[in-house]
Amino acid sequence: MRNYIHFRMSKERFLSEIADRNIHIVRGAVAISLLSWADLNAALYYIDAVAPHVRVHQDGLISESRYVEDCSIAGLPGKRLNTSAIQDLLSKGATVVLNRIDARLERVRHLCSEIAEFSNSETLANGYLAFSGRGSFGAHWDTHDVMAIQLIGRKRWRVYKPTFPFPLTGQTSKEYKAQCPAEPIFDGILEAGDLLYLPRGWWHNATPIGETFHIAVGMHTASVVHYVSWLCQHVFREREELRRTLRPGGDATQTIAAAVKVIEKLVSDPSQLAFYMEVLRNSMVKPREPFSLESLANPTPTTERDSVAVR
Repeated sequence: MRNYIHFRMSKERFLSEIADRNIHIVRGAVAISLLSWADLNAALYYIDAVAPHVRVHQDGLISESRYVEDCSIAGLPGKRLNTSAIQDLLSKGATVVLNRIDARLERVRHLCSEIAEFSNSETLANGYLAFSGRGSFGAHWDTHDVMAIQLIGRKRWRVYKPTFPFPLTGQTSKEYKAQCPAEPIFDGILEAGDLLYLPRGWWHNATPIGETFHIAVGMHTASVVHYVSWLCQHVFREREELRRTLRPGGDATQTIAAAVKVIEKLVSDPSQLAFYMEVLRNSMVKPREPFSLESLANPTPTTERDSVAVR
């Protein structure tokens, strides 16, 4: 299988020195010819027209009524993107967000597969298309790690230290905008082919410089909360100390004290952690393999002359 990404470091170094710890930039990580405008034209033409597949942002979320139109599909009502409306919005500074673009473009799916293998995580990708403007979301953090790959054009990135480290799903930056640090630790431009790794919780803001398309490959991993939750469902329930009754008005001090001792022992048990890690490995969604119909075809098809019996 061909590798499209040159990480310029070993997987072991990434996991032991960079992942969860700091941002990392790889210049020229992918070929600038990897994706073309023709690829994006096709993706937009065939993509499902409504959210969550497509969203358009410009100083907030733009109503679908401005770029989605009714259509007839074999006599049945349907929806499709209005080509002229989308292009008009793009020309005026809007950003078109294509969620799960890895399900539409084979090479983006391949990039996701490479990052999944490199980072020991499950991956999916969203695409960000713009021709000008101030970006789609302003300064914000993500609740999962991201590898951003600039595929067409250029974008200015400003990255800031986290103020709420390791946020979980649902712990968004929406209510913490005022806490974003004033000074970025990185303020620079990603050119086509460049890759930026961002741990979850790191503030960032990406601004278009002319025509630009980048993908954000989300890297989804388990956390300590997931481990404890798994213990609650599969291990804690087997211990009598953790099944005991708690009633309002009663003295639960001794009951909880006994339960804490059991919990501490189980949570710190290396064998339990090793078993959970094996469960994670076995339950990870493997990147979907593409079809290979040509492999089913007869490599040396029989000709009409070959099929005639010799008498």
